[in-house]
Amino acid sequence: MANVEFKVSTSQLITTASEFSSIGSSISNLTTEMVNLSTQLSSCSSESLSIFIQKLNALETPIQKMNSMIQEH
Repeated sequence: MANVEFKVSTSQLITTASEFSSIGSSISNLTTEMVNLSTQLSSCSSESLSIFIQKLNALETPIQKMNSMIQEH
């Protein structure tokens, strides 16, 4: 297998890392907002809505974990 070399400046790496971090935070914030909105809908009684809210709530922890990994890297 051939060795491949990429040349990237430090400033490009810092800029891209900052953008990646910002996107991770946006995803986390949007997920929290979606969960909060769905919680407000929970006063409506519907089995399908209840299932939707449960599934959405189940996404919050994995997305927070993903954001933590993004921020770490």
